[in-house]
Formats: sequence, C-alpha cells, structure tokens
Amino acid sequence: MKTGDKIFNVQKPVDNSLRNTSSWLRVTAQAAAEREKARESA
Repeated sequence: MKTGDKIFNVQKPVDNSLRNTSSWLRVTAQAAAEREKARESA
C-alpha cells in the first residue's frame, strides 16, 4: 500500500448536533475548504 500512513491521520470529532441543518453544511464546507487549501500548499 503506497499511502498506508494516511491511516495515522486522526480526524477531529464532528459536532453531530448540527446534522441536518444549514450549520452542518457550513461546517462541512469549511472543513472541505481547509483540506483543499492544505492540499494546494503541500
């Protein structure tokens, strides 16, 4: 497995109380934007 080290990247817990709300969408969109930004700067 080439990228076997990715299993050691622990994700932050998600506040599931926001699920099925517009806040949930905002939080997931922010997380996706942060991942994209990190990917671009790497």
